This record gives sequence, structure tokens and C-alpha cells, in this order.
Amino acid sequence: QNILVEKSSPVVIVSANSRDELPEQSPECVNCFLSKPVTASSVFDAMGNVSGKAPRHPRNMESSPIPSFAGASILVVEDNVLNQEVVTQMLEKTGATVILANNGAEAVEMAEAGSIDLILMDLQMPVMDGFEASAKILERSPDLPIIALSAAVMESDRKKAKEAGMKAHIAKPIDSALLYRTLAGWLKPGEDKIEKKAASSSAPVVLPDHLSGFDLEKGLKSADGDEAFYHKMLHRFKDQLATEFTLIDEQLKLGENGKGPMMIHTLKGIAGTVGAYRLAGTAKKIDQAYKDGRQISEELRSELSMAMQDARDQLAGLSPLQDKNMKVSRAEGAAALSAMLKSLYKSEMIDDELISTAAGFLKENPGGQKPEKLLKFIENFEYDQAASLLVELAAEAGAELK
Repeated sequence: QNILVEKSSPVVIVSANSRDELPEQSPECVNCFLSKPVTASSVFDAMGNVSGKAPRHPRNMESSPIPSFAGASILVVEDNVLNQEVVTQMLEKTGATVILANNGAEAVEMAEAGSIDLILMDLQMPVMDGFEASAKILERSPDLPIIALSAAVMESDRKKAKEAGMKAHIAKPIDSALLYRTLAGWLKPGEDKIEKKAASSSAPVVLPDHLSGFDLEKGLKSADGDEAFYHKMLHRFKDQLATEFTLIDEQLKLGENGKGPMMIHTLKGIAGTVGAYRLAGTAKKIDQAYKDGRQISEELRSELSMAMQDARDQLAGLSPLQDKNMKVSRAEGAAALSAMLKSLYKSEMIDDELISTAAGFLKENPGGQKPEKLLKFIENFEYDQAASLLVELAAEAGAELK
């Protein structure tokens, strides 16, 4: 529907859909897009953006209370590492224990073996999808609340999720406030509230002011306003484009027989999460073509290839991640390694400070292996390999694990 306005008049688009669904020929609307549900603060921010009187992305997030779910155990079932990190980052702030599963089959095993209070379940995954996994879990534990996570919140998905026994549905990219409200409906929050810490004004600015094809404000919102974490997300996305998605064109050529449908669905979701709206929009076209049963044309594949290269070029100039060097005593190092090993065995998310302490200790060990390989295993949530290597590194460093 066309709307006639004066050229000088700012236009704010209000939609329940995502930013990447806007026409590509309207890049001027990047800064004047308002997602539903609309709040007073989001309207205020949008007015500031279109009038040029607000920063491109907020440098100081307002402090707001976070519910305490200390003592609760939440299983996150998600096949993509970046999405695992985003969800875990939000959940850790509540004090909950976070356990990770990479697919539905792992989730079924973990739900049977451990004490889980709530499950956040991705719907589209390899090995076993979220619908089948939820049905199997609820056969044995009918009262266990399962919340669906999906990049495409279609009515058919909602209906199918409800039929599988899921209690609610949260869209990706995940809004932290909505996540906390949903969890509070199924987990009893503690009386204490956790204050969200505003970013320190003295902290170095690591984010670029502009990346072509990226909506940095949207990406920062996905990171819950944490600039350092968003910076890490962009680096993670950069690495994924250079590794797991390098063969996507070959897979697209194979049609339904290849891994193209799953890869493009994943790419669409994570590109949207980090704010790469141009790449997300192209991936969405291909994802829809698969759903419609249409062949993926050479033109679409070429468009995707160019969008991916554009994203790589933009991310190439990111400032490097900070290397935290610290002096760690043998007792502190051994304690950190012991705590990490326990978490690895339980598939629990490991606190960044604990990782830094252990890495600092291992780096000071002159005769042993460096911790980079261990950190890579942990970063990729390859916990079995990480646990084996940790035991080996601890023995080399002479650290007694307890």
C-alpha cells in the first residue's frame, strides 16, 4: 500500500514482521522501523532516530530489573553456537543453571537423565527436530514446561508446537524482556531482583559506527544492550561465514538432497540475530523457495553469494577481541579447572571469568600445551572433547583436579 508524504517528512514503519522483510529498494527506512509490540520507550527511540537526535545505537542501556531464577535448571536445545551463546547470555543474568543440547535427540537423553525445570526448544534442528523431541520428553515428563524458539513464527508452527505439548512460543531474535516474562510464568521467580548493569562509560568503544547491510541497533538489542557481547557475536558470525557456510552454494545446487535447506534456514536466523538484514533477506527468499517447492535459481544463488561476500567485507574491519591476561596462582588455577570440568561433564555453560582464570593459569605453564585448543572446544560447545583435553592440560600443569 502506497502512502503519499512530503519528501521532508520522516516515515516510521510499524510492523510485526522483521526488518529484513522490507523492500531492498528502501534502504532509507533502516533507521525508521518499529517492531511490534510497540512500547512507549520504543516509540521515543524511533522518534529520536528519524529526527537525527538519537545515537545510531545506544551507548548506555537503562538499568532494569531482571527476575531471579537462582536454583532453576534450564535446558537450552539449539543447534547453532551463536544462538546458544545469545540465549545463555540472557539466562545467566537470572542466576539459573544453563544446560545445553545440540539437537532434539540429546535433549531427550538429558531430560531423562537429569533434573530439568524448564526447556527452551528450537524447532528446526538436524538429527531430531523440536517437535519430535518435545513429544518424546512429555511422554515421560508431562508436567515439564517446554517453550518453543523459532526464527519463523508462523501460525502453522504455533499450532504444531501446541500439538506437541509446548507451553509458549518465542520468536528469534529473542527479546530478553519477553523471555523473562515467559519464564516467570512457569518458574517461580525469587524475591530478589537483579539489576541490569549499564555499560561503563570508561570502557573502550569496540563497535563500528556503521556497517553497510547491518542494523547495528537491532543487533545490539539481540545482545541485550551489551556492546562487548555484541562485538563477540559479530566476530562469531564472521568466523561462521568463513567456515561452516563456505560450501553453502554447493549444497544449494544439490536441492532437497543436500544440506541446503537446513543451512539456509540457519543462516537466515543468525544473520537476523546479528542485524545483517541484507543477508538475512536474501536467505529468506531462498528459504521460502524451498518451502514453496521451487528450484533455487542461479540468480538467487548469485545474490546470496554477493550478500555473503559483502557481509564478510564489512566484518573484516572489526576491532580484535580483547585478550585478558592475568596472573593466576596454582591453587586458583586448579580450582578453576576443577569447576570447569564439573560443568563440562554436566553440559553446563561456563562462566567467562572462570574460563579467563583457567586460561591465565595454563598460559603461565611453560612446558605444557597452550589453552587455545581447549578454549576453541568450549567456544564451539564440544564439551566431551574439552573435558578430555582439560584433564590432559591439568596433568601437564601439575594441577590436582578435585
